[in-house]
Order: sequence, then structure tokens, then C-alpha cells
Amino acid sequence: MLCTTDAETTSSATDSATPTPRRRHWAWADLLRRIFAVDVLACTQCGGRLRLIATVEEPAIVDRILRHLGLPTDVPVLLPARPPPAVDGTLTFDFPG
Repeated sequence: MLCTTDAETTSSATDSATPTPRRRHWAWADLLRRIFAVDVLACTQCGGRLRLIATVEEPAIVDRILRHLGLPTDVPVLLPARPPPAVDGTLTFDFPG
């Protein structure tokens, strides 16, 4: 049996009453796994874990890599947002009844 002192008992009582702080920083891979149920760090060949070793953020280098891979390098043209669906000028909803 393990004995505790009064100081240890009171500190553990206050620790259990204090809620644990919520996590504010999420890694991008964790977010993708939580939201889309996609594990981007799982190897498709063996199922092992991949490690991110670098990010490419220099626009000229990104452009060069994309051109080498034969992928488009131009930014897509943004189209205006469409209006909400309406019938005779009134909004329609799929609510029953």
C-alpha cells in the first residue's frame, strides 16, 4: 500500500477538479484525419508511417516542380458565387411539411 501526505492529497484533489486545457494547435495531418477520415501519413505501399521532412514554400521552386511533373502552374480563375436556389423569387428548402 502506498501512503500519501496531506499536501499530496490536497494537490491531487485540486488537480482532478481543474479541467485539462483544450488543445489549441492541431497538426495538419491530424486535422485531415479527423475531418475527412484520411490518414495522409500512412504509406500506400506498406502501411507504415511517413515523416514530413521539408515543405516547399518558395513560389519559383513550386512552379518548377509542378512544371517538371506536368501539372498546371497557373492559379485557377475564380468564378462569382452563384445565388441561392429560388423559385419565383422565394427561397426553397427541403424541409418536410
